[in-house]
Amino acid sequence: MAAPLRGVTKWPFGARRSQASRPLVVALDMDECLIHSKSFSSSSDSFRQEEASRAAGTTSNGVSSFRLTFADSVSCTVLMRPGLDEFLKECCSRWTTYVITAGTQEYAEPLLDKLDPAGNIAGRFYRHDCRRVRTSYGEQFLKDLSTILTHHGRDEDDLSRIVLVDNNPVSFVCQPDNGIPVPDFVGKADDMLARVLKVLARVDAEDDVRPVLKGMFGVDKVTSELRRQLCIPDDFRQGFASERLRPSKL
Repeated sequence: MAAPLRGVTKWPFGARRSQASRPLVVALDMDECLIHSKSFSSSSDSFRQEEASRAAGTTSNGVSSFRLTFADSVSCTVLMRPGLDEFLKECCSRWTTYVITAGTQEYAEPLLDKLDPAGNIAGRFYRHDCRRVRTSYGEQFLKDLSTILTHHGRDEDDLSRIVLVDNNPVSFVCQPDNGIPVPDFVGKADDMLARVLKVLARVDAEDDVRPVLKGMFGVDKVTSELRRQLCIPDDFRQGFASERLRPSKL
């Protein structure tokens, strides 16, 4: 699989950014990327996408956490990836930042209200904004960055200045060369968000982020096999056996 971000040691050469380049748009996943939620008072199956990493169990190891209540008194404990507050503050101040999650709005919205009480995140996209596919291991939700670009007022095919930070390889199927893969977060402390900031600062210097990210992570090598398994053509918008759910009201 594509190597998730673990260290930042050297960078592929790319075209340097011109002053006329558009601002970088950053799309962030939520579950197992920014946070990990556990200890639900009732089944979480209808609220979150299935993630294989949860089967191994969770730890807390002193990471910050809070209790969240949502959806008619369902509650859970939310573990925050170390440095999350600082990461969101810097990310939102430097780049146009969105969250796109396969979680349902009734679960994710109150959680994001806790993480971003000042409303610095430019927009939120939920499960109904994703493309749903049925696989042999259950439902999965693909994240089509054109949804964010359209909301942002850009052409849906202008992918040169947008990135997706996510832990799930399936999320990158639509636009693999825009992906920044990170290891699953299930409670163990790490410095991954600080490393992501370094990558974002690096690609912000480019007119087109895709050659640099492709050279760093090679996400396309993983998604090519996933596309084959899911019967997704290269132009995934044509004849794609997925389900686009109702648009989000942001």
